[in-house]
Amino acid sequence: MGPIGKSIKERKRARDRYACVVVNLHVPRTDKGHEVTSQAFRDVIDMALACGGSYYLTYHRHARKDQVLSAYPEFPEFLAAKKRLDPEERFQSDWYRHYRQMFERPFVPELIQR
Repeated sequence: MGPIGKSIKERKRARDRYACVVVNLHVPRTDKGHEVTSQAFRDVIDMALACGGSYYLTYHRHARKDQVLSAYPEFPEFLAAKKRLDPEERFQSDWYRHYRQMFERPFVPELIQR
């Protein structure tokens, strides 16, 4: 794992002053490698959330639903607006389909595997 730190800056859209840390993981191209990498990303996301931070939603799809909601509490409203403005879902991507499916399923915190 190779974290790369970026300087603290002020941003209009940021919640507060922030530091950006980019984490690159070596991903073995096996089922076990993908499983280990997914868990490592979820662990890093948990650390960021514990410090009041978040993560870039578009980088990968390893986050659990509770992590998405913690970092992006307005995300269900985004999906609802998307559906309202594009009821036939003509505009979509793999990214959108992944999160749409994630949020169609009920959230049961007791079922989270750590």
